[in-house]
Amino acid sequence: MQSKNPVRDVDADFRPALAIWISRVLSPLNRLWFRYELRGTQVLPPGPCMIAGNHSGIGIADVVCLLGARQQMPRGRRMVGLMHDLFVSAPIIGWVARVSGAVRAHPAAAREALARGYDIVVFPGGGVDACRPFTQADRVEFGSHRGYARIALEAGVPIVPLATTGSHYTYLLLPWLGDVIGKKLRALGLSRDERTPIPIAALVALATLGAVLAGALPGWALALALLAVVIPNPVRVQSVMLPAIDVCAATAHLSDPAERVELAHRLVWSTLQAAVADGPRPRHAAAHRRRARLLLGFVPCPTGRGAR
Repeated sequence: MQSKNPVRDVDADFRPALAIWISRVLSPLNRLWFRYELRGTQVLPPGPCMIAGNHSGIGIADVVCLLGARQQMPRGRRMVGLMHDLFVSAPIIGWVARVSGAVRAHPAAAREALARGYDIVVFPGGGVDACRPFTQADRVEFGSHRGYARIALEAGVPIVPLATTGSHYTYLLLPWLGDVIGKKLRALGLSRDERTPIPIAALVALATLGAVLAGALPGWALALALLAVVIPNPVRVQSVMLPAIDVCAATAHLSDPAERVELAHRLVWSTLQAAVADGPRPRHAAAHRRRARLLLGFVPCPTGRGAR
């Protein structure tokens, strides 16, 4: 059975001691830069479960904050994070993720982890959710992704929704343009994602590059603009684990497997959407939105309306 598994063993790269050390290193970053707060870990069920969260701001702050909060998790629980290929295979970020317990997102990895009694952490929306424009910060989008619900039903494990607010403001992403480019790249077979993240800061960097080439700005201005593209905004991020949803019991009255999967998905998605929409907002979120709209004043909108 293992020979047919297209992914590495979920314990192959995991290094518990290094994972704890990395968590301690990231913890001050959580406190000082993101002022991260994780609540609700006491709702985790005694057995293995699936922790399903919303994904925001390209997905960087979500993962960094969770890695830094490892010591807040109940002792004795092994959590396996399912991560996008792009991040888990990256030179530095990928190594940090792998030794901390992350593996390439694949159904086989999820089933293997659950079979061993581990919890798995998933972000079902993937790039569709993580690359939403700044105008949709309070939305949760899973698109057509239903594999997480199917695996939870197959394995007979509950799903714990993990609602995160604030992280979408760490990178202000352009509206509509990322969707257009993402769909084109996917149609050409160059990307599997439906959206391409385009930070507003990238426009500023391009404008700065033009000014530097024209001699209107010094070279160090371009370096600062590039840092603004890479470094996330210092916005307060908060996560809360919501009560576990027993998707097996909630869908037991249905005989059609597809209907069970869809109902399980709706239960999880609606719970997350309500929590994110009603959750706390970062103190400077309105200021971020105003600055973004000012920067977008010159960007045309295909519908003929300005960015909302």
